[in-house]
Amino acid sequence: MKKKLNIMLISIVILISGLNILTFTNYEKLLINGNSNENIDIAFYKGKEKISEMPSKENSEGLVYIDGECDNGASIEWNSEEWAPLIKNLRKNKTKCTLYFNNKYIDRELNGADPELSSKLIPIVINEENGLVTRASEKEKWYDYRAQKWANAVILRSGVEDPGENEPIEERDIESYFVWIPRYRYQIFDEGNYNGLTTKTNKEQIINVIFETKDEEVQNGSKQGEWLTHPAFTSFNTNGIWVGKFETGYDGAERTQVAEINPSDEAASIEAANKVIIKPNVYSWRSIQVAKAYIVGLHYEESLKSHMMKNSEWGAVAYLQHSVYGSHESVRINNNSNYLTGYAAKYEPTTGYTGTNELCSNTPDACNEYGGVTTSGDDGTYNTNYFNKASVVASTTGNYSGIYDMVGGAWEYMMSGMDDNSTGDGKTGKLSSGRHNIYNSGFNGKLTC
Repeated sequence: MKKKLNIMLISIVILISGLNILTFTNYEKLLINGNSNENIDIAFYKGKEKISEMPSKENSEGLVYIDGECDNGASIEWNSEEWAPLIKNLRKNKTKCTLYFNNKYIDRELNGADPELSSKLIPIVINEENGLVTRASEKEKWYDYRAQKWANAVILRSGVEDPGENEPIEERDIESYFVWIPRYRYQIFDEGNYNGLTTKTNKEQIINVIFETKDEEVQNGSKQGEWLTHPAFTSFNTNGIWVGKFETGYDGAERTQVAEINPSDEAASIEAANKVIIKPNVYSWRSIQVAKAYIVGLHYEESLKSHMMKNSEWGAVAYLQHSVYGSHESVRINNNSNYLTGYAAKYEPTTGYTGTNELCSNTPDACNEYGGVTTSGDDGTYNTNYFNKASVVASTTGNYSGIYDMVGGAWEYMMSGMDDNSTGDGKTGKLSSGRHNIYNSGFNGKLTC
């Protein structure tokens, strides 16, 4: 049995709006790659504030270039050495362009729901070639949801200092990885009759998603085609959630180790919470009752409102994965027999969870196979390659920035309440606490068997 922990933060909102147009003659340098350089209108914005000219490279406010856009099919590339925009594909006069500046990077696609960092959460970027971690600069582009690059952060081990911007972070210095899921609304595509498995040969629904902030009116659609603000965000009225990047592990655990605690023993719960790690290539925390996982989750980072992941929050990750901001393909199962985190199966089943495909020689077990499952150097391991492709097939983004272990690994346990309706009369029964006394959740309530 295993759990995942979420860290919940309230984001600071930075909105950019309006397009009051100024002339390009208000700044010194303009690089042109097109057929004309006349009648170009340029607008400059500092956050949401219109400004009359482009900030200098050494401006006192520490502003940096964030993003830019043009109409008439033109595009902008920023030249940091020249501190000037390169306007490309300029085919028409009276083209309007807009340049955005801020004192830290924001992704305008998120509409203000950018990640919020605490003193403990350190922003990182993960090298797509080798998975190595670097401390990100908040003034540079360290996430880009339009390119399926989700924001990542880490909590460092006790006693390890922040290495500083653009410096490498050793794996041994990391306690836990987290990924930012921005608040969004989605367009309802079905009213409860949706079936099917998303595979490469049988593509299913791509979910329409629009990011929003908690300051916007909550969308409460209930019919196909209407919009619904995902309930994972409205329950805490937050701009997003930090989600554990891997299955939750237990520091120092061995393959057969069971981490038992008494949920009524606060000291033991705090001690267990201090052993939580969320990392690749470690043993998942198993054989823990739901009540114990719940208590440990609360104690992990109380100031950041950490808690055991809820069904709705898992769903928010899954829906975002099925949008244009995620891989929107089948997430490969983690079938590591040692319960190690971050692994990916060699093949993708096409007929179900343990189904077959042409690469499996029609042997169901082979679909969830990879070459050896007992050593740290196996094919499918996080940070290693097979078939010229890394374990990113098990990521929600198809790259290292996504969330792993959404499928497979140890059993998926989430926090929820379940009514027992064994009477069959449609009336709500007492809350169910587990199957029977051996598999009880640790909460008080009716046993279903």
